[in-house]
Order: sequence, then structure tokens, then C-alpha cells
Amino acid sequence: MPAPKKYSRIAVFVISIYGGGLLAGEPAGPSAAPTLTTIYAFSGVAGSSPAGGLVNHNGSLYGATLAGGASNQGAVYALTPPGSGGSAWTQTVLYSFTGGSDGGSCYGNLVFDTQGAIYGVTLAGGSASAGTVFELTPPAVQGGAWTQSVLHSFTGGADGGSPVGILFGPNGSLYGVATNGGASGFGAAFQLAPPAVTGGSWTYSVIYSFAGGADGAYPGAGLILGSKGTLFGTTYVGGASNAGTVFQLTRPAKAGGPWTESVIYTFTGGSDGGYPDAAITAVSSGALFGTTSYGGATQNGTAFQLTAPTQTGGAWTHTVLHSFVPTTSDGQHPYGALVYLNSALFGTTYFGGSQDDGAVFVLKPPSGSGGSWTEQVIYNFTGRTTGGNPFGGLLAGPSGLVYGTTFAGGPIGDGTVFQLTL
Repeated sequence: MPAPKKYSRIAVFVISIYGGGLLAGEPAGPSAAPTLTTIYAFSGVAGSSPAGGLVNHNGSLYGATLAGGASNQGAVYALTPPGSGGSAWTQTVLYSFTGGSDGGSCYGNLVFDTQGAIYGVTLAGGSASAGTVFELTPPAVQGGAWTQSVLHSFTGGADGGSPVGILFGPNGSLYGVATNGGASGFGAAFQLAPPAVTGGSWTYSVIYSFAGGADGAYPGAGLILGSKGTLFGTTYVGGASNAGTVFQLTRPAKAGGPWTESVIYTFTGGSDGGYPDAAITAVSSGALFGTTSYGGATQNGTAFQLTAPTQTGGAWTHTVLHSFVPTTSDGQHPYGALVYLNSALFGTTYFGGSQDDGAVFVLKPPSGSGGSWTEQVIYNFTGRTTGGNPFGGLLAGPSGLVYGTTFAGGPIGDGTVFQLTL
């Protein structure tokens, strides 16, 4: 496949999300026949086309949609589990974007602070129609309206444009990446430092601008936090073969100094994979896991592992765990982050599966040293019946439950939220 042209986040089919984190109580490996239940089907005014993972807060699920809502510019929603004796989840729209100065097309992950406020990004809208970072403050009285405020409006210039994910780092700062813009127009990594006093403004700064060469170009998914405040991420293209990279950003030795970007792996677009479009997953051993949307044995994407060097300055070791193949028993084109559960990796593919509507898969580690990982599709989506084309990573819940979203499918094709019993 030829190298893609400049990556646009405002597209009919946006191909990336930042996968969800874990809830308490990781489930065991999958049973022989996992069961999927649709807990919510989107229907326009309540949001449509969820293009981000789920997050748990106090037992409820929260997420965002790319479209739908009151102005068809996306929405932030909550799903409350059924009460005693009930069976239906309750969906509540917390905020509908207008596409104006407040932002539009909500994308990627949401994060909570300790006070229950929600933070996220929009691809579009804002003062220059280049996206925003926003905050939603919970109501003072239960059932009241949430208050939305914009922490930063991107210009599409040196500060970046079309952000795709944020996370909290040390000292309460938010970190993320913008797919476009930056000093060279190839995207940027940024920091938002919290105000020094209550009610003050957040301070925005670019911590790295991608040059579009060996350092990578167009970061397509959110960052993750490593040890000592190091940040890891991916770029969709760029690198030595223009097929994408995995990079790390190292904090300055002294406050106010420059961050250091280093590429820890550059994809060739061949059997090793290419065009990574999901966040990296880190585990306690220090290994990193991820997916590429293309490349591999048949150009249908890969799952990979990066093992840290044993000595300072050494090279990371890249291993392909699975190459997706175009058969009805395998998924194709993974766009969401992997989730690590009880030594296995779980993920989704946008296409493939028995109906070509996407799939949920598990990768099990080798039983002995030097063995191969084993991939198995554990659920096939069926479009209008159970949802289709999942973008995101999965969110693990207690008692063998896993949650996720589909971008499309459901009764009217606007996407779903599902529960998978392993």
C-alpha cells in the first residue's frame, strides 16, 4: 500500500482512538463462548459515532461521540448501570457541542480529576476551528447542568491543531498530542499546566513539534505515561520508511528546559507493520505493546511488542506478536489500543471477523520460553444487530465483564456501547 497522504482527523471515517484503562478486578481469560450484550444504541440527538474509549467513574461509564447531540457536533455522555432488579442502563447527555467556540467532534479519551471534573478534546471548533481542550465541571446540585469551559483553542499553527487525546501527568498537568500544526506542520505534543490559583487560566505550551522526517509525523493517538514522567506515543507516518514510529519524550533535566524526543522504533510498512494509529500499552515489566493499522504479512495490520534495552543507550527490541489476515476467522485493521489482562492482550479490529464488521480478539502469551503468542477472535460483530466497526480499546470491569464501543452499527447505524462477558 502506498504511504497515505496527510492525515486528517476530520473525516467521515476517522481511524484512531485512545483505548480505555482498567477497572478494579481484572477478569480472567476468555471462556469458550463470550456473550455480548448491547447496553446502549446511539440515536442521533443522544450522540452518534462514538470515536473514543470508555472510562469508569464511581461505577458509571463515560464517553464521547464524534457526531450527534443537539447540534450534531458530538456529545459527552454517561451510562448509569441498572439499579436493583433493573435491566436497562440509563444514558444521560452531559454536554452537546455546538461546533462553535466550545468545540465540535469530540474525540479520544476522557479523563477525570479528583473533584469529578471531566477533561477531553475536540477535533474541530474553537476560536480557529482547529479543535479544543475542554473541561466539564459537575453541577453543584444532582441533576443540574454540567458547565463547559475551553482550556485551549488550537490555531492550527505553531500550537498545533486537531488534538486526539490527553492524560494527566505529574503535578496535575495535562499532556496530549495534536495531529496537525506545530512548528513544521507535522503535529505537536503539548502540555497544559493548571492555574496557580482557583479560577485562573491554564498555561499551554508545545513540548515538541514533529519535523516530519526521521522523528515522525502526524501523531494519531494519545500519549501514555512511563516511569520518571517519560511519555510514549506513536506517529502515523514519518520515520526512516515513512510508515510511522513509536517515540518517547523525556522530561528536561531542569525546569523550563527542552523536552527530548527519541524514536524507539521506526516501522518499515512491511512484515513488521506500518501506520500505527493507536496508543501504546505499558505493563509492569517495562514492555510496551501496540498495534499497527496496516503492514504485516498481508497488509492487514499487526500486534507488536517492544522490549526495553538491557543497558542505557541500547536499542528496543521489536517483535510481531500477530499479523492479521483477511479470513473470516480473523480481524483486520486494529485501530484501538490493547488492554493487558491477566497476562493476555485484548483488542478490537475495525474490519474483519465473520461478517466483516470487526471483531474482539485475545492474544495469549507462549506457554514456554521462545514460543509464539496465539491469537483468537472471541467475538464477531454483526452490524445492525450487535454493532460494527469498533475503533477503541476495551475497558475491563469486575466479574469477567469488558466494555467497549462500536463506531457504527446498532438499530439505526449510529453505534453502540456493549458489554462482553468473558
